[in-house]
Amino acid sequence: MGLSFLAPFFFAGLAALLVPILVHLTYRQKATVVPFPSLMFVQKVPFKSMRRQKIRHWMLFLLRCAALTLVVLAFSRPFLNTASIPSVLSSASREVVILLDNSHSMSYTGRWETAQQAVRGIINDLNPSDRVSLATFSDAAQLVVRSTPEPSVIHSALDVIGPSNRSTRYAPAIGIAQQLLIESDLPTKEIVLITDYQRTGWDRDQATQLPEGTILTGIDVHEEIARNLSVATVVLQREATTVPEQFVVTARIVNQGDEPTENVDVTLSIADKVVDEHAITLGPNSATTVQFLPQAVNSEPLEGAVSINSSNRLEGNSSDHLPGDDTFYFIVNPGETLKVLLVENNNSHETDSLFIERALSVATRPAFNVQRARVNQLQSGDLADIDVIVLNDTAFPSGAVGAELRNFVETGGGVFIAMGELVHPSGWQAEDARALAPRLGDDVVDRNAEFGGVLASYNRDHPVFEIFSTPRSGDFTAASFYRYWKLDPDMGDLVIAGFDDGAPALVARPARLGRVLIWPTTLDRFWNDLVLHGQVFVPFIQQAARYVAGYEAPESWHTVGNNIRLGALDELEFPEGTAVELMTPRGNRMDLIATGMAPGAATTSEITDRVPVDDPGFYALKWSDGGNEHMLTVAANLDRMESDLSKLDPEELTAALTYGAIGSGDRSLANQVAPESREARQAWWWYLLVLVFVLLATDTALSNSLSPRSASRST
Repeated sequence: MGLSFLAPFFFAGLAALLVPILVHLTYRQKATVVPFPSLMFVQKVPFKSMRRQKIRHWMLFLLRCAALTLVVLAFSRPFLNTASIPSVLSSASREVVILLDNSHSMSYTGRWETAQQAVRGIINDLNPSDRVSLATFSDAAQLVVRSTPEPSVIHSALDVIGPSNRSTRYAPAIGIAQQLLIESDLPTKEIVLITDYQRTGWDRDQATQLPEGTILTGIDVHEEIARNLSVATVVLQREATTVPEQFVVTARIVNQGDEPTENVDVTLSIADKVVDEHAITLGPNSATTVQFLPQAVNSEPLEGAVSINSSNRLEGNSSDHLPGDDTFYFIVNPGETLKVLLVENNNSHETDSLFIERALSVATRPAFNVQRARVNQLQSGDLADIDVIVLNDTAFPSGAVGAELRNFVETGGGVFIAMGELVHPSGWQAEDARALAPRLGDDVVDRNAEFGGVLASYNRDHPVFEIFSTPRSGDFTAASFYRYWKLDPDMGDLVIAGFDDGAPALVARPARLGRVLIWPTTLDRFWNDLVLHGQVFVPFIQQAARYVAGYEAPESWHTVGNNIRLGALDELEFPEGTAVELMTPRGNRMDLIATGMAPGAATTSEITDRVPVDDPGFYALKWSDGGNEHMLTVAANLDRMESDLSKLDPEELTAALTYGAIGSGDRSLANQVAPESREARQAWWWYLLVLVFVLLATDTALSNSLSPRSASRST
């Protein structure tokens, strides 16, 4: 239906048309009295009253009816649907939405200039009746200019925008273009996508489609051959066994291109000082790793960077065309080594703790510094500066040491308890022991006759097991458990793993500020063969130690495009209203204020609580707390997906956006526009009321001119 009405119930007002009809049919003209000196010469005429009246002035009558009709139409708010717009507007009128890719890959030599020329060419070819919008996109889309017929506005906007440091995502750009086209009433709708068609920017699972009838034009600024040399990632490995503690930096260098690279200098800088350097050669489309010399960990965070020297050569080229990914920034945080005290039974064999010690020794973040002690030789002072205590198949320490161990846990320490054949229930009956561990059954559960039981369930949402929540991350059900103690958990204990007979396999107990894990079997090959399944045993032991220690790894770097809450930086607690000075990598200063807001998207009033990560490099934060000055450095890097310059087939993207044409059903462009929005843009009611005013003015003038004539005729 072409013509629609927003408030059709106002048509009841057409009943008012009866008013001018009744006026014309019932109105009687009054005769004008003319005084005569004598009536002797006037003939007397009998007075006749006519029951029926005739409409004498049809023009006046029609004007009044038309005025009332237009008033009713104005209040009913008429508008035209999209289907009828081409009959009203010129067929050449277009709504053009230009989507300009300004992700980091567009800073590749020559791409941005080519894209700008393409935009200007489109603007110069517009017709006077066309309207154009400009939106830039990277990992998010931003509307720069909304639907304008003025090309000069677009030209001015192009002069102030440029490539960003963010990654490529096509879906936000398509989404903003859809909305702009939906809001347009022009008959022809067109999207111009100007991009390098970076493959990593398209997610095939995203169900984004263009409305039927939309013209999609792609302008490809990608070179036929794209080459890039980049530092893809950096791995920091701690060596806790050395004194002082050291770390080793390993970098992965990638050459994406069909030409080899020779004598490329790769440097490691710590605190703005080059400490090691390597020269590498890379073949076409290949990668290599570079390991630098060990460096000492400082008591304060260290700024580090791995860089490809700017003088590196790509064969046939004097420099790298995408230099933004030639440096990888990171922070070496102190205190990433946890001290573990391994307490053994007096009668234990030297190899009883071998597997757990080896599992902890290969951890890198954090690294574990393991010390051993016999339970009868344990002293209260041995618990100082310890992060995790492992009671491996031993009785609970007695006397003052046991009390100190309980205090250690309740004040924030962590204990991992493994119980085997050297444990007896009587050794865990003391009050301090019962505060940390549930009661043991009198007898051991023996499953040898069944060839062992299995770990039938474990909570993958718990921190100990969350690394096993993804497919092919490890299978606990392959291990056999021949003997184990039966635990009787108390109220408040959390059973996070269980055997196939329903007995608890791992129990977590909170103890004020500390944490305790109880494992009712051994950590060797005597009561189970879990140690033979290293793909689960090693990460399980490491995760258990991290959990009881309450360890959360500080971020060595962040990714450009994120906003970081002040309270999320290294678990710092900023008092409400703390003023923080932020210095960005570009040398710009920002003043932040800690607001203590809840996690989630920042609102306008809360944006000062977040560190905007827009550029790669180091962000310096300074604040004072009770007269003490503090400083924190945060490293940020580009999303390394932007370094992958492999190209998406433009036809593949077009097919994905236009697959399965959206018919004229509920998802058609016409039906997606709200009637209120369409009527508001057309605003016919205003013109109708103006016409009513004109008709009423004409009616007034005409009626005034007709009144004397009617009066004279009656006379």
